[in-house]
Amino acid sequence: MTLFCLLSILSCDKALDADSIIDRSIDAHGGWDAYSTLHMVRYDKKYDLYTEDGSLERSFDQKHLTHINPEYKNEIVRTDGSVLSFDGIEISKKMGDSTMQVTAGDTGLIYSSFYVLAQPFKLKDPGASLTYEGLDTLFNGRAAHVVKVEYKEEGKENHPWWFYFDPVDFKMIGNMVDHNGSFSLITNDEYVEYKGIIWNAKRTGYRTTPEGEILFKRSDYVYEYFP
Repeated sequence: MTLFCLLSILSCDKALDADSIIDRSIDAHGGWDAYSTLHMVRYDKKYDLYTEDGSLERSFDQKHLTHINPEYKNEIVRTDGSVLSFDGIEISKKMGDSTMQVTAGDTGLIYSSFYVLAQPFKLKDPGASLTYEGLDTLFNGRAAHVVKVEYKEEGKENHPWWFYFDPVDFKMIGNMVDHNGSFSLITNDEYVEYKGIIWNAKRTGYRTTPEGEILFKRSDYVYEYFP
């Protein structure tokens, strides 16, 4: 990119729209060909949740085995030892040999874990309504292209999301989601290359105002990937 573009990103990228930003981000994270031929991802997700006064509330350690192509399947071993599985049709949960009732939270975890992991690729899924909202500056001083994503899936809570993309290399640098008036911002702090894709390695979550002003740090996330 030329020096002029670095100094005047908005004018240089005035033709950008939501689709082109996402396409550039996909290229920056390894490319669609690498993702569309990826069979399986195995990773550990460890995270801590904090209260408003900064105290540790809870810690989690989840082991994920996610099949992507040719069909999405998922298995999550959670901190309590329960195993949550999706075989492509049904969701089940077990603790040892005992079958447990699947809750709405379990169902949400099966789908949301992959949605969060596989960004920006999941933004190409059908049903996502994309709007480019221009350049903004995040609380940490980083400039970002902002794309708002909305869904209208019947029978599901359809929360609006805002995704943030670096204006130079187009990596996804964070997102914000509105959970029924409770706003959460997560920054992507470190990345790692795994099976030809650039994935998140460390993330930090914050509770914010609707305008993105930080209220308090809510979470830390660490991802470790395995062959």
